Amino acid sequence: MKNIAKVSYLFLVSLVALVLGACTNDFDYTPAKVSGTEVYFSNNQDSVITISKTASNFIIQLHRVDTKGELTVSLSYAPGEGNIFTVPAQVTFADGSADAPIDITYDPAKAEYGVYTGGTISVVGDGLDSTYGITTLSFKAGPNEWIDIPTDKSIGKMRDDAITSIFTFTDGVPVWDVKIQKSAVKEGMYNIVNPYEDWYTQEAKAAEKDGSACAFSYDSSVDHNWVIDATDPNAVYLKECHTGLSYVAQEGVGELSLCGMPWMILMNSRSNFPDKTDEQIMEMVKQQFPQYFGVMKDGVITFPKQAVCIAGSELQDGSYLKAANNGLFAIALPGNIIADYALTAEYQGRFTDVDNNDYATFNLTLGDDVALVKYALVASSNATATANGIIDGSIEAAEATASGSVNVAYTETGNYTLVCVIYNGAGEAVGTEGFEYKLKSSKDGSAEESYKEVAAGTYTIGYKDVSSNFWKKPNGMIVEEAQEQEAILSQGTVDPTKFKISPYLVEGYDLYFSVNEDGVITVEPQKTGIPNDNLDILVADLYTWFLEVDANFAAQLDQYGWHSNYNADKDIYTFVLNFCTRTSEGPGNFGITELDTYEVLDRNASAAKAAMASAKKIAAERKYIFRKDFNANAVHKSFNKSKISRLKKFAY
Repeated sequence: MKNIAKVSYLFLVSLVALVLGACTNDFDYTPAKVSGTEVYFSNNQDSVITISKTASNFIIQLHRVDTKGELTVSLSYAPGEGNIFTVPAQVTFADGSADAPIDITYDPAKAEYGVYTGGTISVVGDGLDSTYGITTLSFKAGPNEWIDIPTDKSIGKMRDDAITSIFTFTDGVPVWDVKIQKSAVKEGMYNIVNPYEDWYTQEAKAAEKDGSACAFSYDSSVDHNWVIDATDPNAVYLKECHTGLSYVAQEGVGELSLCGMPWMILMNSRSNFPDKTDEQIMEMVKQQFPQYFGVMKDGVITFPKQAVCIAGSELQDGSYLKAANNGLFAIALPGNIIADYALTAEYQGRFTDVDNNDYATFNLTLGDDVALVKYALVASSNATATANGIIDGSIEAAEATASGSVNVAYTETGNYTLVCVIYNGAGEAVGTEGFEYKLKSSKDGSAEESYKEVAAGTYTIGYKDVSSNFWKKPNGMIVEEAQEQEAILSQGTVDPTKFKISPYLVEGYDLYFSVNEDGVITVEPQKTGIPNDNLDILVADLYTWFLEVDANFAAQLDQYGWHSNYNADKDIYTFVLNFCTRTSEGPGNFGITELDTYEVLDRNASAAKAAMASAKKIAAERKYIFRKDFNANAVHKSFNKSKISRLKKFAY
């Protein structure tokens, strides 16, 4: 299990050390005097009681303070709806005993799994009032619907792909033991008992071992169970679960809750179908949203991408966000294992053979249980049809049986998808993956760009918030507050006007830009790696973005100097960046425009020396967290044209 100190968080701005102080007030306390016999029910007595279908009674204890002599106490019982219990009319304390057992009986044939009934027991008589307890007790009792599975002491496995949508762990997707029970009422219903308790325990131990504070807390005072409906093994879904796991390193996240996407759709649809049962609504969900249901096969349940949602009680008003974006969420019933069918494809570059044919080189990394990968490189618009064609054999594909580099031919510059179909040892297709790339041909008149490190510096994310200058509903910056990080500035070897800064926001995503003769910087729209439902959050300089959205407003920006720029005197790069998306409606915006800066650390030192020294210091993990899941549906119409006339000359 990973140490929490090795985690990068996608919502936290910075880790905050919480120091708790204690204060006391001196006061005098005079305890109440004992009067009468003091008969009472304990405040710790459970009001919800689990009984057995193989028994016919259970005990509730009555207590007293004065234990001298034998004492018989009268009881009254007010049964509730559906009551199946018989409570005696009196109970007797033995001489010297502080406790008297109330023997409550029932007919086990009338006890139904998952059905809890009961009533209120009251102590009757004078002189029996209690200062320290209560003289009435309301209870409900019934046999638990969930029973243990004999195999492996009811212990199964869970692979998470929900918390990892917020917290990215250096060791990948975590897998741990969970207790899974089955329903005694309905075949195919299962219950995960406290699914995140074991994960939290291991995280806390790892943090303690490293001498750091665990960023999570866990409420162990109550159970936090998660129900799985696998009655239809081809349409499995999860209900709602309040995990008891809270992120406490900083305020603003709170307790994490999880919910299967089908169940969330059902809950949101109840008001639209008041005359239908949950079962009837779920059948409609199956017909309209089949892509969100899991499949149970050979005791293992696998879920597709976005089949699970996640919420923080203090984040976004507690609303659910799409999670499980990697399609790795899985549950293995006791006695089964979760197969590792993960696949990654890293683009390593292009080479051209002696016959002038271009090839893209990819490094494939296969999970432990992947026996075969069939792959084909196609135009991105053909990706879905290609996957189906590989499976049915109508499309020819290359094959890989082990991790390593593969070369795939292509003919022209364009956007491509490496379509991969994953097979297990039995030759069954168990998953598909698509990896998107923009590839450049050696024949289009320019060579593929490569970069050389030239300087080390400090990149400041969110140097200044300028969102209110442009948006009706400004959202501030992409981070809660300014964050500094060491970064490398690299220059293009083919085109010296092209640069990149790395790292940028998310590991694996750099900031690419170009500079003209006047030092004006252009940042073309590019992916940031920040997740937002099923859309990519893009970044571009404000002027370039508005050239596509509103050319007239772009002219105003140009007039007032709202360009990203390089200041040669100070050796500072200033970026006026806008965060946006591309939707079916066109360019979208989150109302986020900010200034970022990059400052070269040592202008007098050798560029190569400074770059190498700083490269060794770059943190492997990002320590800031992005603010929230932004509204990708707020398209460019949200910018505030009324503010054009109030724009001031931009000073760097």
